[in-house]
Amino acid sequence: MYSELPLIIECRCNDMDYRKDNPNFPYTPQEIIREAVRAWEAGASIFHWHGRDPNSGKWVNEVELYLEVIQGIREKTDLIVDPTLGYITTENSVEGRVRHILAGQADPALGVDMVPLEFGSLNVDFWNPEVKQFETYDHVYSNSLAHIQKVLKILNENNVFVSCACWDIGQIRTARCFQEMGLLSRNTFWEFLINHQDCIP
Repeated sequence: MYSELPLIIECRCNDMDYRKDNPNFPYTPQEIIREAVRAWEAGASIFHWHGRDPNSGKWVNEVELYLEVIQGIREKTDLIVDPTLGYITTENSVEGRVRHILAGQADPALGVDMVPLEFGSLNVDFWNPEVKQFETYDHVYSNSLAHIQKVLKILNENNVFVSCACWDIGQIRTARCFQEMGLLSRNTFWEFLINHQDCIP
């Protein structure tokens, strides 16, 4: 039975690292497109990435950067396009998180196949194994139910498929509640995640 199940490979291109750790780490749209093509040729079906400042590598939600990547992926592969909504910050409103997604949906030649949405908050303090201490002790990725609800409503209105990125059991239950509310499809794609290895002891 299990030998007949399909294998779906998702390439998560540039989530956490920087060039100081990996000189080949992709920042620019063309570099990200190159990695998408390589992932596709290696058998990946889904491609997920973050917009990065081409010089500093910092996460950005610039519409033009995302549209360039989407266009390149569409022209060169048949990958499922799965861009991030972007990291939540105090300056990052719901509208700011979805602006690049909606811009992609507005162009029939581009479009977004799905986006991952986290269904709760979590600690994001990094662990330093050399000194056996956390580098910070007060960093929280705050993702309120009100924020999740607003994002889901906008994505539903624009026919964007949502995958569930769940970091713990509570977030799975929260996603189930949004299914009961009719804001999340019963046919969602589940992503069960653990904290990045540097975030935990």
